[in-house]
Amino acid sequence: MSDSHNPSILLIDTDLLFAESVAAILRAAHYTVEIAASGRDALDVLTAIEPRHPDLIMLDIALSDIAGTEFCHIVRQHLPSSGNSCPGSPFPVHSI
Repeated sequence: MSDSHNPSILLIDTDLLFAESVAAILRAAHYTVEIAASGRDALDVLTAIEPRHPDLIMLDIALSDIAGTEFCHIVRQHLPSSGNSCPGSPFPVHSI
């Protein structure tokens, strides 16, 4: 997910306009950003890029399909390369 120089972030939020705004700020700070509109979409992204994974996962704790804590639980169970960690930062809707 990341190139050899820029840290990578997976940003998960159902509000794509908000997600794109946050991503633009992060990209300007030289982060590689992938956006997913739901927890399921994010799991698809993580599966597609396996064995690599993002340096940080930023997710809305109020996702419509998966709670933030449940998402991290799924990541730990089903993506072996993540080890016992979910490099996540849950945030309330539009708190950034």
